[in-house]
Amino acid sequence: MQQEHNAQYLTFHLAAEVFAMDIRSVREIIQYGPMTTVPLMPGFVRGVINLRGSVVPVIDLQARFGRPAARSARRPAWSSSTPCARASASSSA
Repeated sequence: MQQEHNAQYLTFHLAAEVFAMDIRSVREIIQYGPMTTVPLMPGFVRGVINLRGSVVPVIDLQARFGRPAARSARRPAWSSSTPCARASASSSA
């Protein structure tokens, strides 16, 4: 008996590269509101938000991966417990 594997991934672009992570490790995708900056944090930590009473760090993935800081009018974010991986060059989103 052969098992069918229908893996699903959250994919996102940073510059010209595509990254992906297993969708099962994503808790939720939100568009966050007011953010509080925190002094003396690494440059990739933009600040923190209050998410239903929990303090959640906001990380700029472009800056975290050594690229220039992201500039976006939209503010999507996701909560995850596992790291993301670079997708293979043959995949596209």
